Amino acid sequence: MNASLRERTARSEDEWFRTYWKDTDVSESVVRFVYRQIGLLFGLDASRVHPGDDLLGDLRIDKVAWKTWDVELVTVIHAEFGITPQAGEMRDWDRMQSVADLVTLIDRAVKR
Repeated sequence: MNASLRERTARSEDEWFRTYWKDTDVSESVVRFVYRQIGLLFGLDASRVHPGDDLLGDLRIDKVAWKTWDVELVTVIHAEFGITPQAGEMRDWDRMQSVADLVTLIDRAVKR
């Protein structure tokens, strides 16, 4: 997967935030958190991932991540922000498709 991402422009964490998220109401801390977790949980080069990338179709997280990546994600969300997504939010996670969905759902959980 990282091989196909190499063709894209690499963006630092700061550039990723400024390019894709600065003009949104998404928390900068959440964007930076997701950027770091893309590498840690999925083993992908976050600098080349786009918000519109489909988690399963484009990034193939079902193939590159551990089967329990969603449980690990909830654990690191709790460690970082001191929250645990509620049951209703978890149903939304089942419909999550893109990196932007991931960022938005975490941001919503943090802001509740």
